[in-house]
Amino acid sequence: KNQSGEGLAFLSLLLQNNCNLENTRFLRSYHRYPINLNILMNEASELNWSKALKANTLNLSYDGLFIVSVDEWQWQQAMVKLYDYPEIEPFRVSKKWSLPWGKSQNHFPGHGVQFIDLTIKQRELLSGLLK
Repeated sequence: KNQSGEGLAFLSLLLQNNCNLENTRFLRSYHRYPINLNILMNEASELNWSKALKANTLNLSYDGLFIVSVDEWQWQQAMVKLYDYPEIEPFRVSKKWSLPWGKSQNHFPGHGVQFIDLTIKQRELLSGLLK
């Protein structure tokens, strides 16, 4: 047992220098399926859909989706309306990560989002889409 704390200091230094903790990615709870949908997205407090950003989904899961978009998105929460399913209430989502246009040649630009408080109808729609 090291009484001077050198062991903890060494471990802390090792982690800081060798592990990029700022850019860690979380593990998804559900598999994402390649489902492409037309969507409209607004800041969570904006109710005027005529001002909504137009985008598409790259993939979808029971937990969230990836929105392909070149638009900068500063919001932490938003509303996502599925254009082809107007009878379904817009989904409230939380932004988990973004990839700006021009930053990657291997991935589409856009935003990874997680669903917040799904309604029964939203869950039923997701179940049907993810069969």
